[in-house]
Amino acid sequence: MITNAVGTEAKLREDLVCGPKRVVSIHDVAPATFDQCRQLLALCESSGVRTTLLVVPGPWRGQQIGEHLEFQRWLDRAAVHGHEISLHGWCHEASGLGNAPSPMGQLANRFLARGCGEFADVTRSEALSLIEKGLKALANIGHYPVGFTAPGWLLSNGARRALIDLGFAYTTTHLEVVDLQHNRALRMPALCQRPDSMLTAMGAWLVRRILVSRVVQGQPVRLALHPRDIEVESLQNVTHALIQVMGSGPTTTYAELIDYFAVVR
Repeated sequence: MITNAVGTEAKLREDLVCGPKRVVSIHDVAPATFDQCRQLLALCESSGVRTTLLVVPGPWRGQQIGEHLEFQRWLDRAAVHGHEISLHGWCHEASGLGNAPSPMGQLANRFLARGCGEFADVTRSEALSLIEKGLKALANIGHYPVGFTAPGWLLSNGARRALIDLGFAYTTTHLEVVDLQHNRALRMPALCQRPDSMLTAMGAWLVRRILVSRVVQGQPVRLALHPRDIEVESLQNVTHALIQVMGSGPTTTYAELIDYFAVVR
């Protein structure tokens, strides 16, 4: 369901019946995770799935995109083949500016983002600084993203204002794809696995069950892939199966999804 301020939910819900319903994103795309992300993208392409690549351009785990030519060439190729390049913050770590997060921000970062909540507790000016660094790094290698997803889907109000000020078309949360230019949101839950958890096996089973159910019922759904999904041996087969389920019908990128609803709104 899409909600907006002018009460056209019924019309937009009708459009959603015929519109795009499946988005696959690959998170934490960076030189430090190059091998895993390359494998994930290859699996997606083998199932006919186009993806949105959420790129971390800054110094995450000691590497930056500007210093890795092979990664840059791979990213270029992905864009040529119809995958979207999107921004996923700057350095994928909390307190990227050196500022101490609030107690609530620390809690959210620890339990919801596993330490990567870079935008969970930042002001507008702090967010602008980080986002502009990311945009510049991507522009330097020829990519100009229109979308932004915060690590762990944790986005402060100040960071959201910064995205609007910078002209981003969309951002995403765990449950919604947010059209920033028209101030509305598409209800489209993202399903992802939880590697390195005591509930990993149960979580993988549940994700697959929910994903298949929503696909069969024709409901909007997103599959959020992470490098650990292919790195953890016990999740590899499940990850492949999830991608195949999403590839059983047409997939779209976030940017195309937003463009579609901008036309039908």
